[in-house]
Amino acid sequence: MVRPAIFCACLAGCVLVVPHESPSTTCTFGGSDSPCGACIRERCQNVVNASCGSGVELLERCATNSDASCAELSRSKTAIGECLNRWCAGTCQALTGKSDSSCKDLPLGPGAGCTCLAGAENNDFICNEDVFPGAICCATKGWPGAGLSCSCRRPECNPTADGCFCSLVDFAPEQQECTGVYCCVDETRDDQCTCRSRPCQTNERRVDSCSAAVMGCGVADRIEACSRRTP
Repeated sequence: MVRPAIFCACLAGCVLVVPHESPSTTCTFGGSDSPCGACIRERCQNVVNASCGSGVELLERCATNSDASCAELSRSKTAIGECLNRWCAGTCQALTGKSDSSCKDLPLGPGAGCTCLAGAENNDFICNEDVFPGAICCATKGWPGAGLSCSCRRPECNPTADGCFCSLVDFAPEQQECTGVYCCVDETRDDQCTCRSRPCQTNERRVDSCSAAVMGCGVADRIEACSRRTP
């Protein structure tokens, strides 16, 4: 998106100038109207513009076909691949079978995780722990019953007076792991982890550090994937 520029003259005041965006400034690509292509246009267009030409061929195959080329693009060391992984992982995936779920980005953290609602209109957004590495997928008991939900979220770790505290959040975390003298996970509320100077209590499990690797879903059920597809 080209932002309007504001130029000020000392005596004339401010004049709003909206620059004309010529076709050459925006790189078009095949499949841009698909869910994957629309996400790339919205969140990664500047990166695509910088790679226009042969650099978008793999993106075109992924956005158009939703096949193995999406995994190839995700693994690539290109700027488009990195932007896809950060912002459009849920929509730019190889698809098989038919979707039996309705999922989307976390409202407060686009690209950081996902959430699904049972009983809503199905879509092809993929929501699982493989697509969002470091996330923990937690489903309301009884999932996928109508009206129930499932979310894949990452832990956010914040400093405390004598250590740190980690819990699952609905936004992009800045720090996902921390350590201290004693790191403890409450066995009855394992979606939280604390590192501190005093030993773990009898209802806590000691761990080397707090991270998604040792945390769970608390009162919810942990599953590998919130989104579901049938052959």
